[in-house]
Amino acid sequence: MKSSCYIFLLMAFSPIHLVQAETPEDYLQYHLKISQAEELIAEGSFYGAIQVYEEVFKSYPFVFLRDYKNATQIAWHLGDETKALEFVRLGITGGWEMKQIKKHNFLNGLAETAGFKTVKKQYDSLRAVYLDRINSDLRWEVRKMSWRDQWMAIKGLLRFSEKSQAKWGEKRFAPKNEERLRRLLDIINQYGYPGEKLIGNEVWMMGIVSRRNQFSAEFNQSDTVYQGLKPILYTSISKGEMLPAIFASIDDWYITIKSSWQTGSYGFLAELKPEDIPRSNKLREKIGLRSVEVHNALIDVQNQTGMWFNMWPSGGKKIGVDSGE
Repeated sequence: MKSSCYIFLLMAFSPIHLVQAETPEDYLQYHLKISQAEELIAEGSFYGAIQVYEEVFKSYPFVFLRDYKNATQIAWHLGDETKALEFVRLGITGGWEMKQIKKHNFLNGLAETAGFKTVKKQYDSLRAVYLDRINSDLRWEVRKMSWRDQWMAIKGLLRFSEKSQAKWGEKRFAPKNEERLRRLLDIINQYGYPGEKLIGNEVWMMGIVSRRNQFSAEFNQSDTVYQGLKPILYTSISKGEMLPAIFASIDDWYITIKSSWQTGSYGFLAELKPEDIPRSNKLREKIGLRSVEVHNALIDVQNQTGMWFNMWPSGGKKIGVDSGE
């Protein structure tokens, strides 16, 4: 195991960084701007938030779908049908499916407008922009990798005790998972991180990497594989290939399991104590993720308006012991 980890680290820190240094756009600034828009939403400054969203949309060649969705809702909330439909069109080019738009409760009224009928006629051409962007062959490969990894995780859960689950995971699951993470490095080196921008899905590879950190506290304390991969994932945020929330979800598993559920970090898994929140906010700011306070304020706005801000993975739950839940 030690020799394989050594090889893994050599792969991690040589050719990949050469590829990652080539991108001209700084998407960490993108996410910080989106956090600014979210702060304005939390304060009820919806017009200001729309201005920030529009600035981001004009400044970056790739936009995450969640941001098109949120901007659409804000525009519709303000009664600006023209802007809402403009953002819907952009969202479709980013992968927003018509059936998802029609099922969106807050946008029911928008879907009944005459302007939306025009959008439906344009749907196929708008959808083609998205389909031309993603790598369909790689999408299928990552999906199959996810199925295999998830199936092994399920087999581990069928063990009778936590001890046997951890042992099976470390002896049987971890080597196979490491093979998939080696393939992830190959993909990053050739194409970039396989997330929303590249394959139109952010969950499949996130699950594979996250499971690396879920075996046991002892495993996380000694495993060098994730530690070698972590800076590469962080760089993927600045390249626009990974959402901050995806990185946070992966890293949250590592920190939480390593501490035997005693240390709260991003607040997705272990409940944050009041003294944990300043440290959590520093971690969040580093990757361009909204603060705990803004997250909780956005939950209040959701409850008051009926909007849904796609704050995966805890979009409907407040964070921290003072959340009132």
